[in-house]
Amino acid sequence: MLWWFGMCSYYKQVYPRHSSFWQEKRSADSDCEELSEIEKAAFTVCESDGADGLTWAEVEECEAQFADSAPVPLPTLADFNMFDLNNDGVIFLEEWQEKTGC
Repeated sequence: MLWWFGMCSYYKQVYPRHSSFWQEKRSADSDCEELSEIEKAAFTVCESDGADGLTWAEVEECEAQFADSAPVPLPTLADFNMFDLNNDGVIFLEEWQEKTGC
């Protein structure tokens, strides 16, 4: 899954080890717009069980499929849990938006 680790400043703090990714100057608005588009696409592409939102199993499946082409770091289970705001085992786009502010 490609969703989470793009251009918002939040991710720059969480993933400083990828500092070369952040060298290009970006505005906060364009960061969120670009990241939101990536995220929306990932939620669509990675959905495989017919239910809204993404489970960790769906994320793992998507990571396996797209790992070689991911432009950003792939999420861990800890990342998934951090974005699962209501702890129901499913991440919804709205939870991602709330957590990132994008």
